[in-house]
Amino acid sequence: MGRISPETITAVEQATDIVSLISEYIPLKRSGKDFKALCPFHNEKTPSFYVSPSKQIFKCFGCGEGGSVFGFVMAMEKVSFAEAVRALAERAGIRIEEESGPPAADGIDKERLYRANDWAAKEYEKHLWEDERGSRAREYLAQRGLGEEVARRFRLGYAPPVRDALLGALGRRGGAAEDVLEQAGLVLTGAGGERYDRFRGRLMFPIADVRGRVIGFGGRTLGDEGPKYLNSPETPIFSKGISLYGVDLAKRAALKLREVFVMEGYTDVLAAFQSGVETAVATLGTALTTGHVRLLRRFADKVYLVFDADFAGEAASDRGLDIFLAEELEALILRLPAGQDPCDFLLEHGGEEFQKFRKGAKEIFDFKVELASKRHDLTTVDGQSRALDEILATVAKVPAGARRELYVARNALLGDLAWRLGISEQALRERLGRFKKGRRAEQAEVGKAGAKRPREERWLIESLLAEPHLVETAATHVSPEDLRDADLAAILRAVYEAARDGHDIAVASLAAAVGEAGLGALVVELEGAGARCSGHERRVADCIAAIEARRRKATRAHLRRQLGEKARQGNVDAQNRLLREIQNGL
Repeated sequence: MGRISPETITAVEQATDIVSLISEYIPLKRSGKDFKALCPFHNEKTPSFYVSPSKQIFKCFGCGEGGSVFGFVMAMEKVSFAEAVRALAERAGIRIEEESGPPAADGIDKERLYRANDWAAKEYEKHLWEDERGSRAREYLAQRGLGEEVARRFRLGYAPPVRDALLGALGRRGGAAEDVLEQAGLVLTGAGGERYDRFRGRLMFPIADVRGRVIGFGGRTLGDEGPKYLNSPETPIFSKGISLYGVDLAKRAALKLREVFVMEGYTDVLAAFQSGVETAVATLGTALTTGHVRLLRRFADKVYLVFDADFAGEAASDRGLDIFLAEELEALILRLPAGQDPCDFLLEHGGEEFQKFRKGAKEIFDFKVELASKRHDLTTVDGQSRALDEILATVAKVPAGARRELYVARNALLGDLAWRLGISEQALRERLGRFKKGRRAEQAEVGKAGAKRPREERWLIESLLAEPHLVETAATHVSPEDLRDADLAAILRAVYEAARDGHDIAVASLAAAVGEAGLGALVVELEGAGARCSGHERRVADCIAAIEARRRKATRAHLRRQLGEKARQGNVDAQNRLLREIQNGL
């Protein structure tokens, strides 16, 4: 895949309104001429995330994230600069014009993997609805009470019980190359070197990302052979630890209602949508991870964990609770009547009856106490101690500076525990302090964000962004190679290139220009700092003087090293020449 032309990048940037884009992910509120919100990239209780329509940039004053529309998509979707450009081009209806260039460093073309998965999904769909062998899968759906409309909406399919359903279709329909299918996890290579389909004789559930691109598959066996469910392996575009089934279809309703139901399986989600509950997603056979919770935070303020009404389901809920607390996302545990999984309950009773169970959903702390009480004998000192440690380990996950509601709930819990167990609240708080101390020690392992950037280099670029007419003066005295900080040097180079090409030095365009290097947030930070200062002509002159003085000092040090080397060699002529250069102040 080639490089995207600068003209295309500019066209995509100009066609994308940053307020409209970010509003698709998080709710924005007007604040004067700008907009603000709770930052989607870190935990906070008061908004520090701002969007500037006039500058077409975003900036979080809490975590420092910032940049152009491309930087936002890169941070939210965890994609490269080129992928962000393509996503926004598709959103704006702009056809990508690409220049020839070298392949990706890792040799993997993700766009080809997306196309391969989409092609495979279409093949599986045809087998489900048009192939006689798909009748077995259609009968299973009918028996579960899942209709054709919801099955087509989720693009369900069928993998015939043969080794070459996909491979055979390559020659007939010109599909993706075999090596791409293998990279996508759709085919395997046997010991003898022959390739064969991974999924055979299974009802197929395509798994999509937030943008609706097929990234993997889940396959349910319709017989006794193999595991009941088989998922795609980890690939460059698919990871179970950060993917949720149905998120592409649930996000619109979730953004409106600001809540999500997390189910256990594919059919649970299908039954929810069929019953009118269109905010349902499911994990992919894994426990909830930080990646899952952060994905949910983009669409919801409240998450209901819906699991089977048995101890295994409760344990599954328990594993994700600490993550919700650490990420400050409200989570409640929703129990259904014993003996019924979400799919069966929804299909039998409907979405309206299902929604009623929200009233009885348990808060995290209440659920934790109940679960610990089941696991341990509270009539013994040892049982009380073990239960208490489990509960306090969860309470310690409440981050410093958490929203007020979490602290209120925590304090109420400590008071209730003290009363129930006959322990003083002060003793409980001291015990909690030990858990917090251990947590702080873990967090202290995180290193500092790098060395301090040279002040004169920062100030120079800040002033050039504030007063672009000073660029010509700076360029005659300072080159990007004079800067010690590689990031600042890259930004200065982009400033000079924009001026040389006659382009406006707008912060959004500059952030986009260095977006591929991940420097968009730094550009926004520098621009903001420059806007708060004055006297930029004097400032630029001082910075130029400091950088030139530093350069002369480095040159003199280099000459002295050469002088010493020539002295050791006995080269008198060279020594005299170097002495003259040093005396002349070079």
